[in-house]
Amino acid sequence: MKTTTLKLVKPPKPGEIDELDELVKLFEKQKERVEIEFAIEKKIKKLMPLMNQEMRLAKDILNTIAQLKMDQGLQQRHLGTVDLDTSKVKEVAGAYGKPDVGSILSNPKSRRKISGVLSKLALVQREREAIGEAEADPEPTDE
Repeated sequence: MKTTTLKLVKPPKPGEIDELDELVKLFEKQKERVEIEFAIEKKIKKLMPLMNQEMRLAKDILNTIAQLKMDQGLQQRHLGTVDLDTSKVKEVAGAYGKPDVGSILSNPKSRRKISGVLSKLALVQREREAIGEAEADPEPTDE
């Protein structure tokens, strides 16, 4: 059986910069710097404040590499799954006199819809906070 591999990203033309390759090289250099700082910390048996900054920069470079790979279709982020014991959801909702809530939350399709709505609300809230509108809104009331 012959296997065909599809490359989603075109290699850079001569003279063009391959951002992914350059980020990997940059990360390797940053990793060397972290290792040097770590060796110094071990030698003097004292934490160095600069190490936090060096490690944060290494993490940022790694995140940028991961994001670029996902943007190029080279890798996906695997977040895993969450198992939910729906009998407990129904039980808790029933205890508060809200059996309809338990039925809604025990249905996977309903949970996806609720999750989608909550994600959109969170996005709107972040956007409003970014432009400073959130402070003017009154606190929500529970009815």
